[in-house]
Amino acid sequence: MAVFADSARAMLDKWEEKARDGKSFDIFCDVGHMTLNILLKCIFGKGDSDLSHRDRSYYRAIRDLTLLLQQRIQSSQYHNDFIYWLTPHGRCFLRACQVAHDHRDQVIKERKAALQDKKEQEIKNRKHRDFLDILLGVQ
Repeated sequence: MAVFADSARAMLDKWEEKARDGKSFDIFCDVGHMTLNILLKCIFGKGDSDLSHRDRSYYRAIRDLTLLLQQRIQSSQYHNDFIYWLTPHGRCFLRACQVAHDHRDQVIKERKAALQDKKEQEIKNRKHRDFLDILLGVQ
């Protein structure tokens, strides 16, 4: 719950700054960014402060996948997989999927290597572990 509260607090602080201008603003991207940040913190043990270039590419890929999926749902001609994969949107969707899958694979590979290291043995003693550590079998 602390991760959720910290991320929500950061988002609300950002909104307070935007609201001072007295203009309306779009909250969609901020909510999506907060949600993805919470997932990265809880699953991979990473947050905004730990973002590398590859992580920013992951954020962009997830954002693109979300928008492309919404477009696909709204367009009946995109409901057929064969047709969708031939369109520019379909190819963009496949590229974004590849970025997301590559990021996931790299994070898992790095985490497995880190868990083999003696420095990372403290993870096993933590009260709260990341979901990835649980899946990798850290006892």
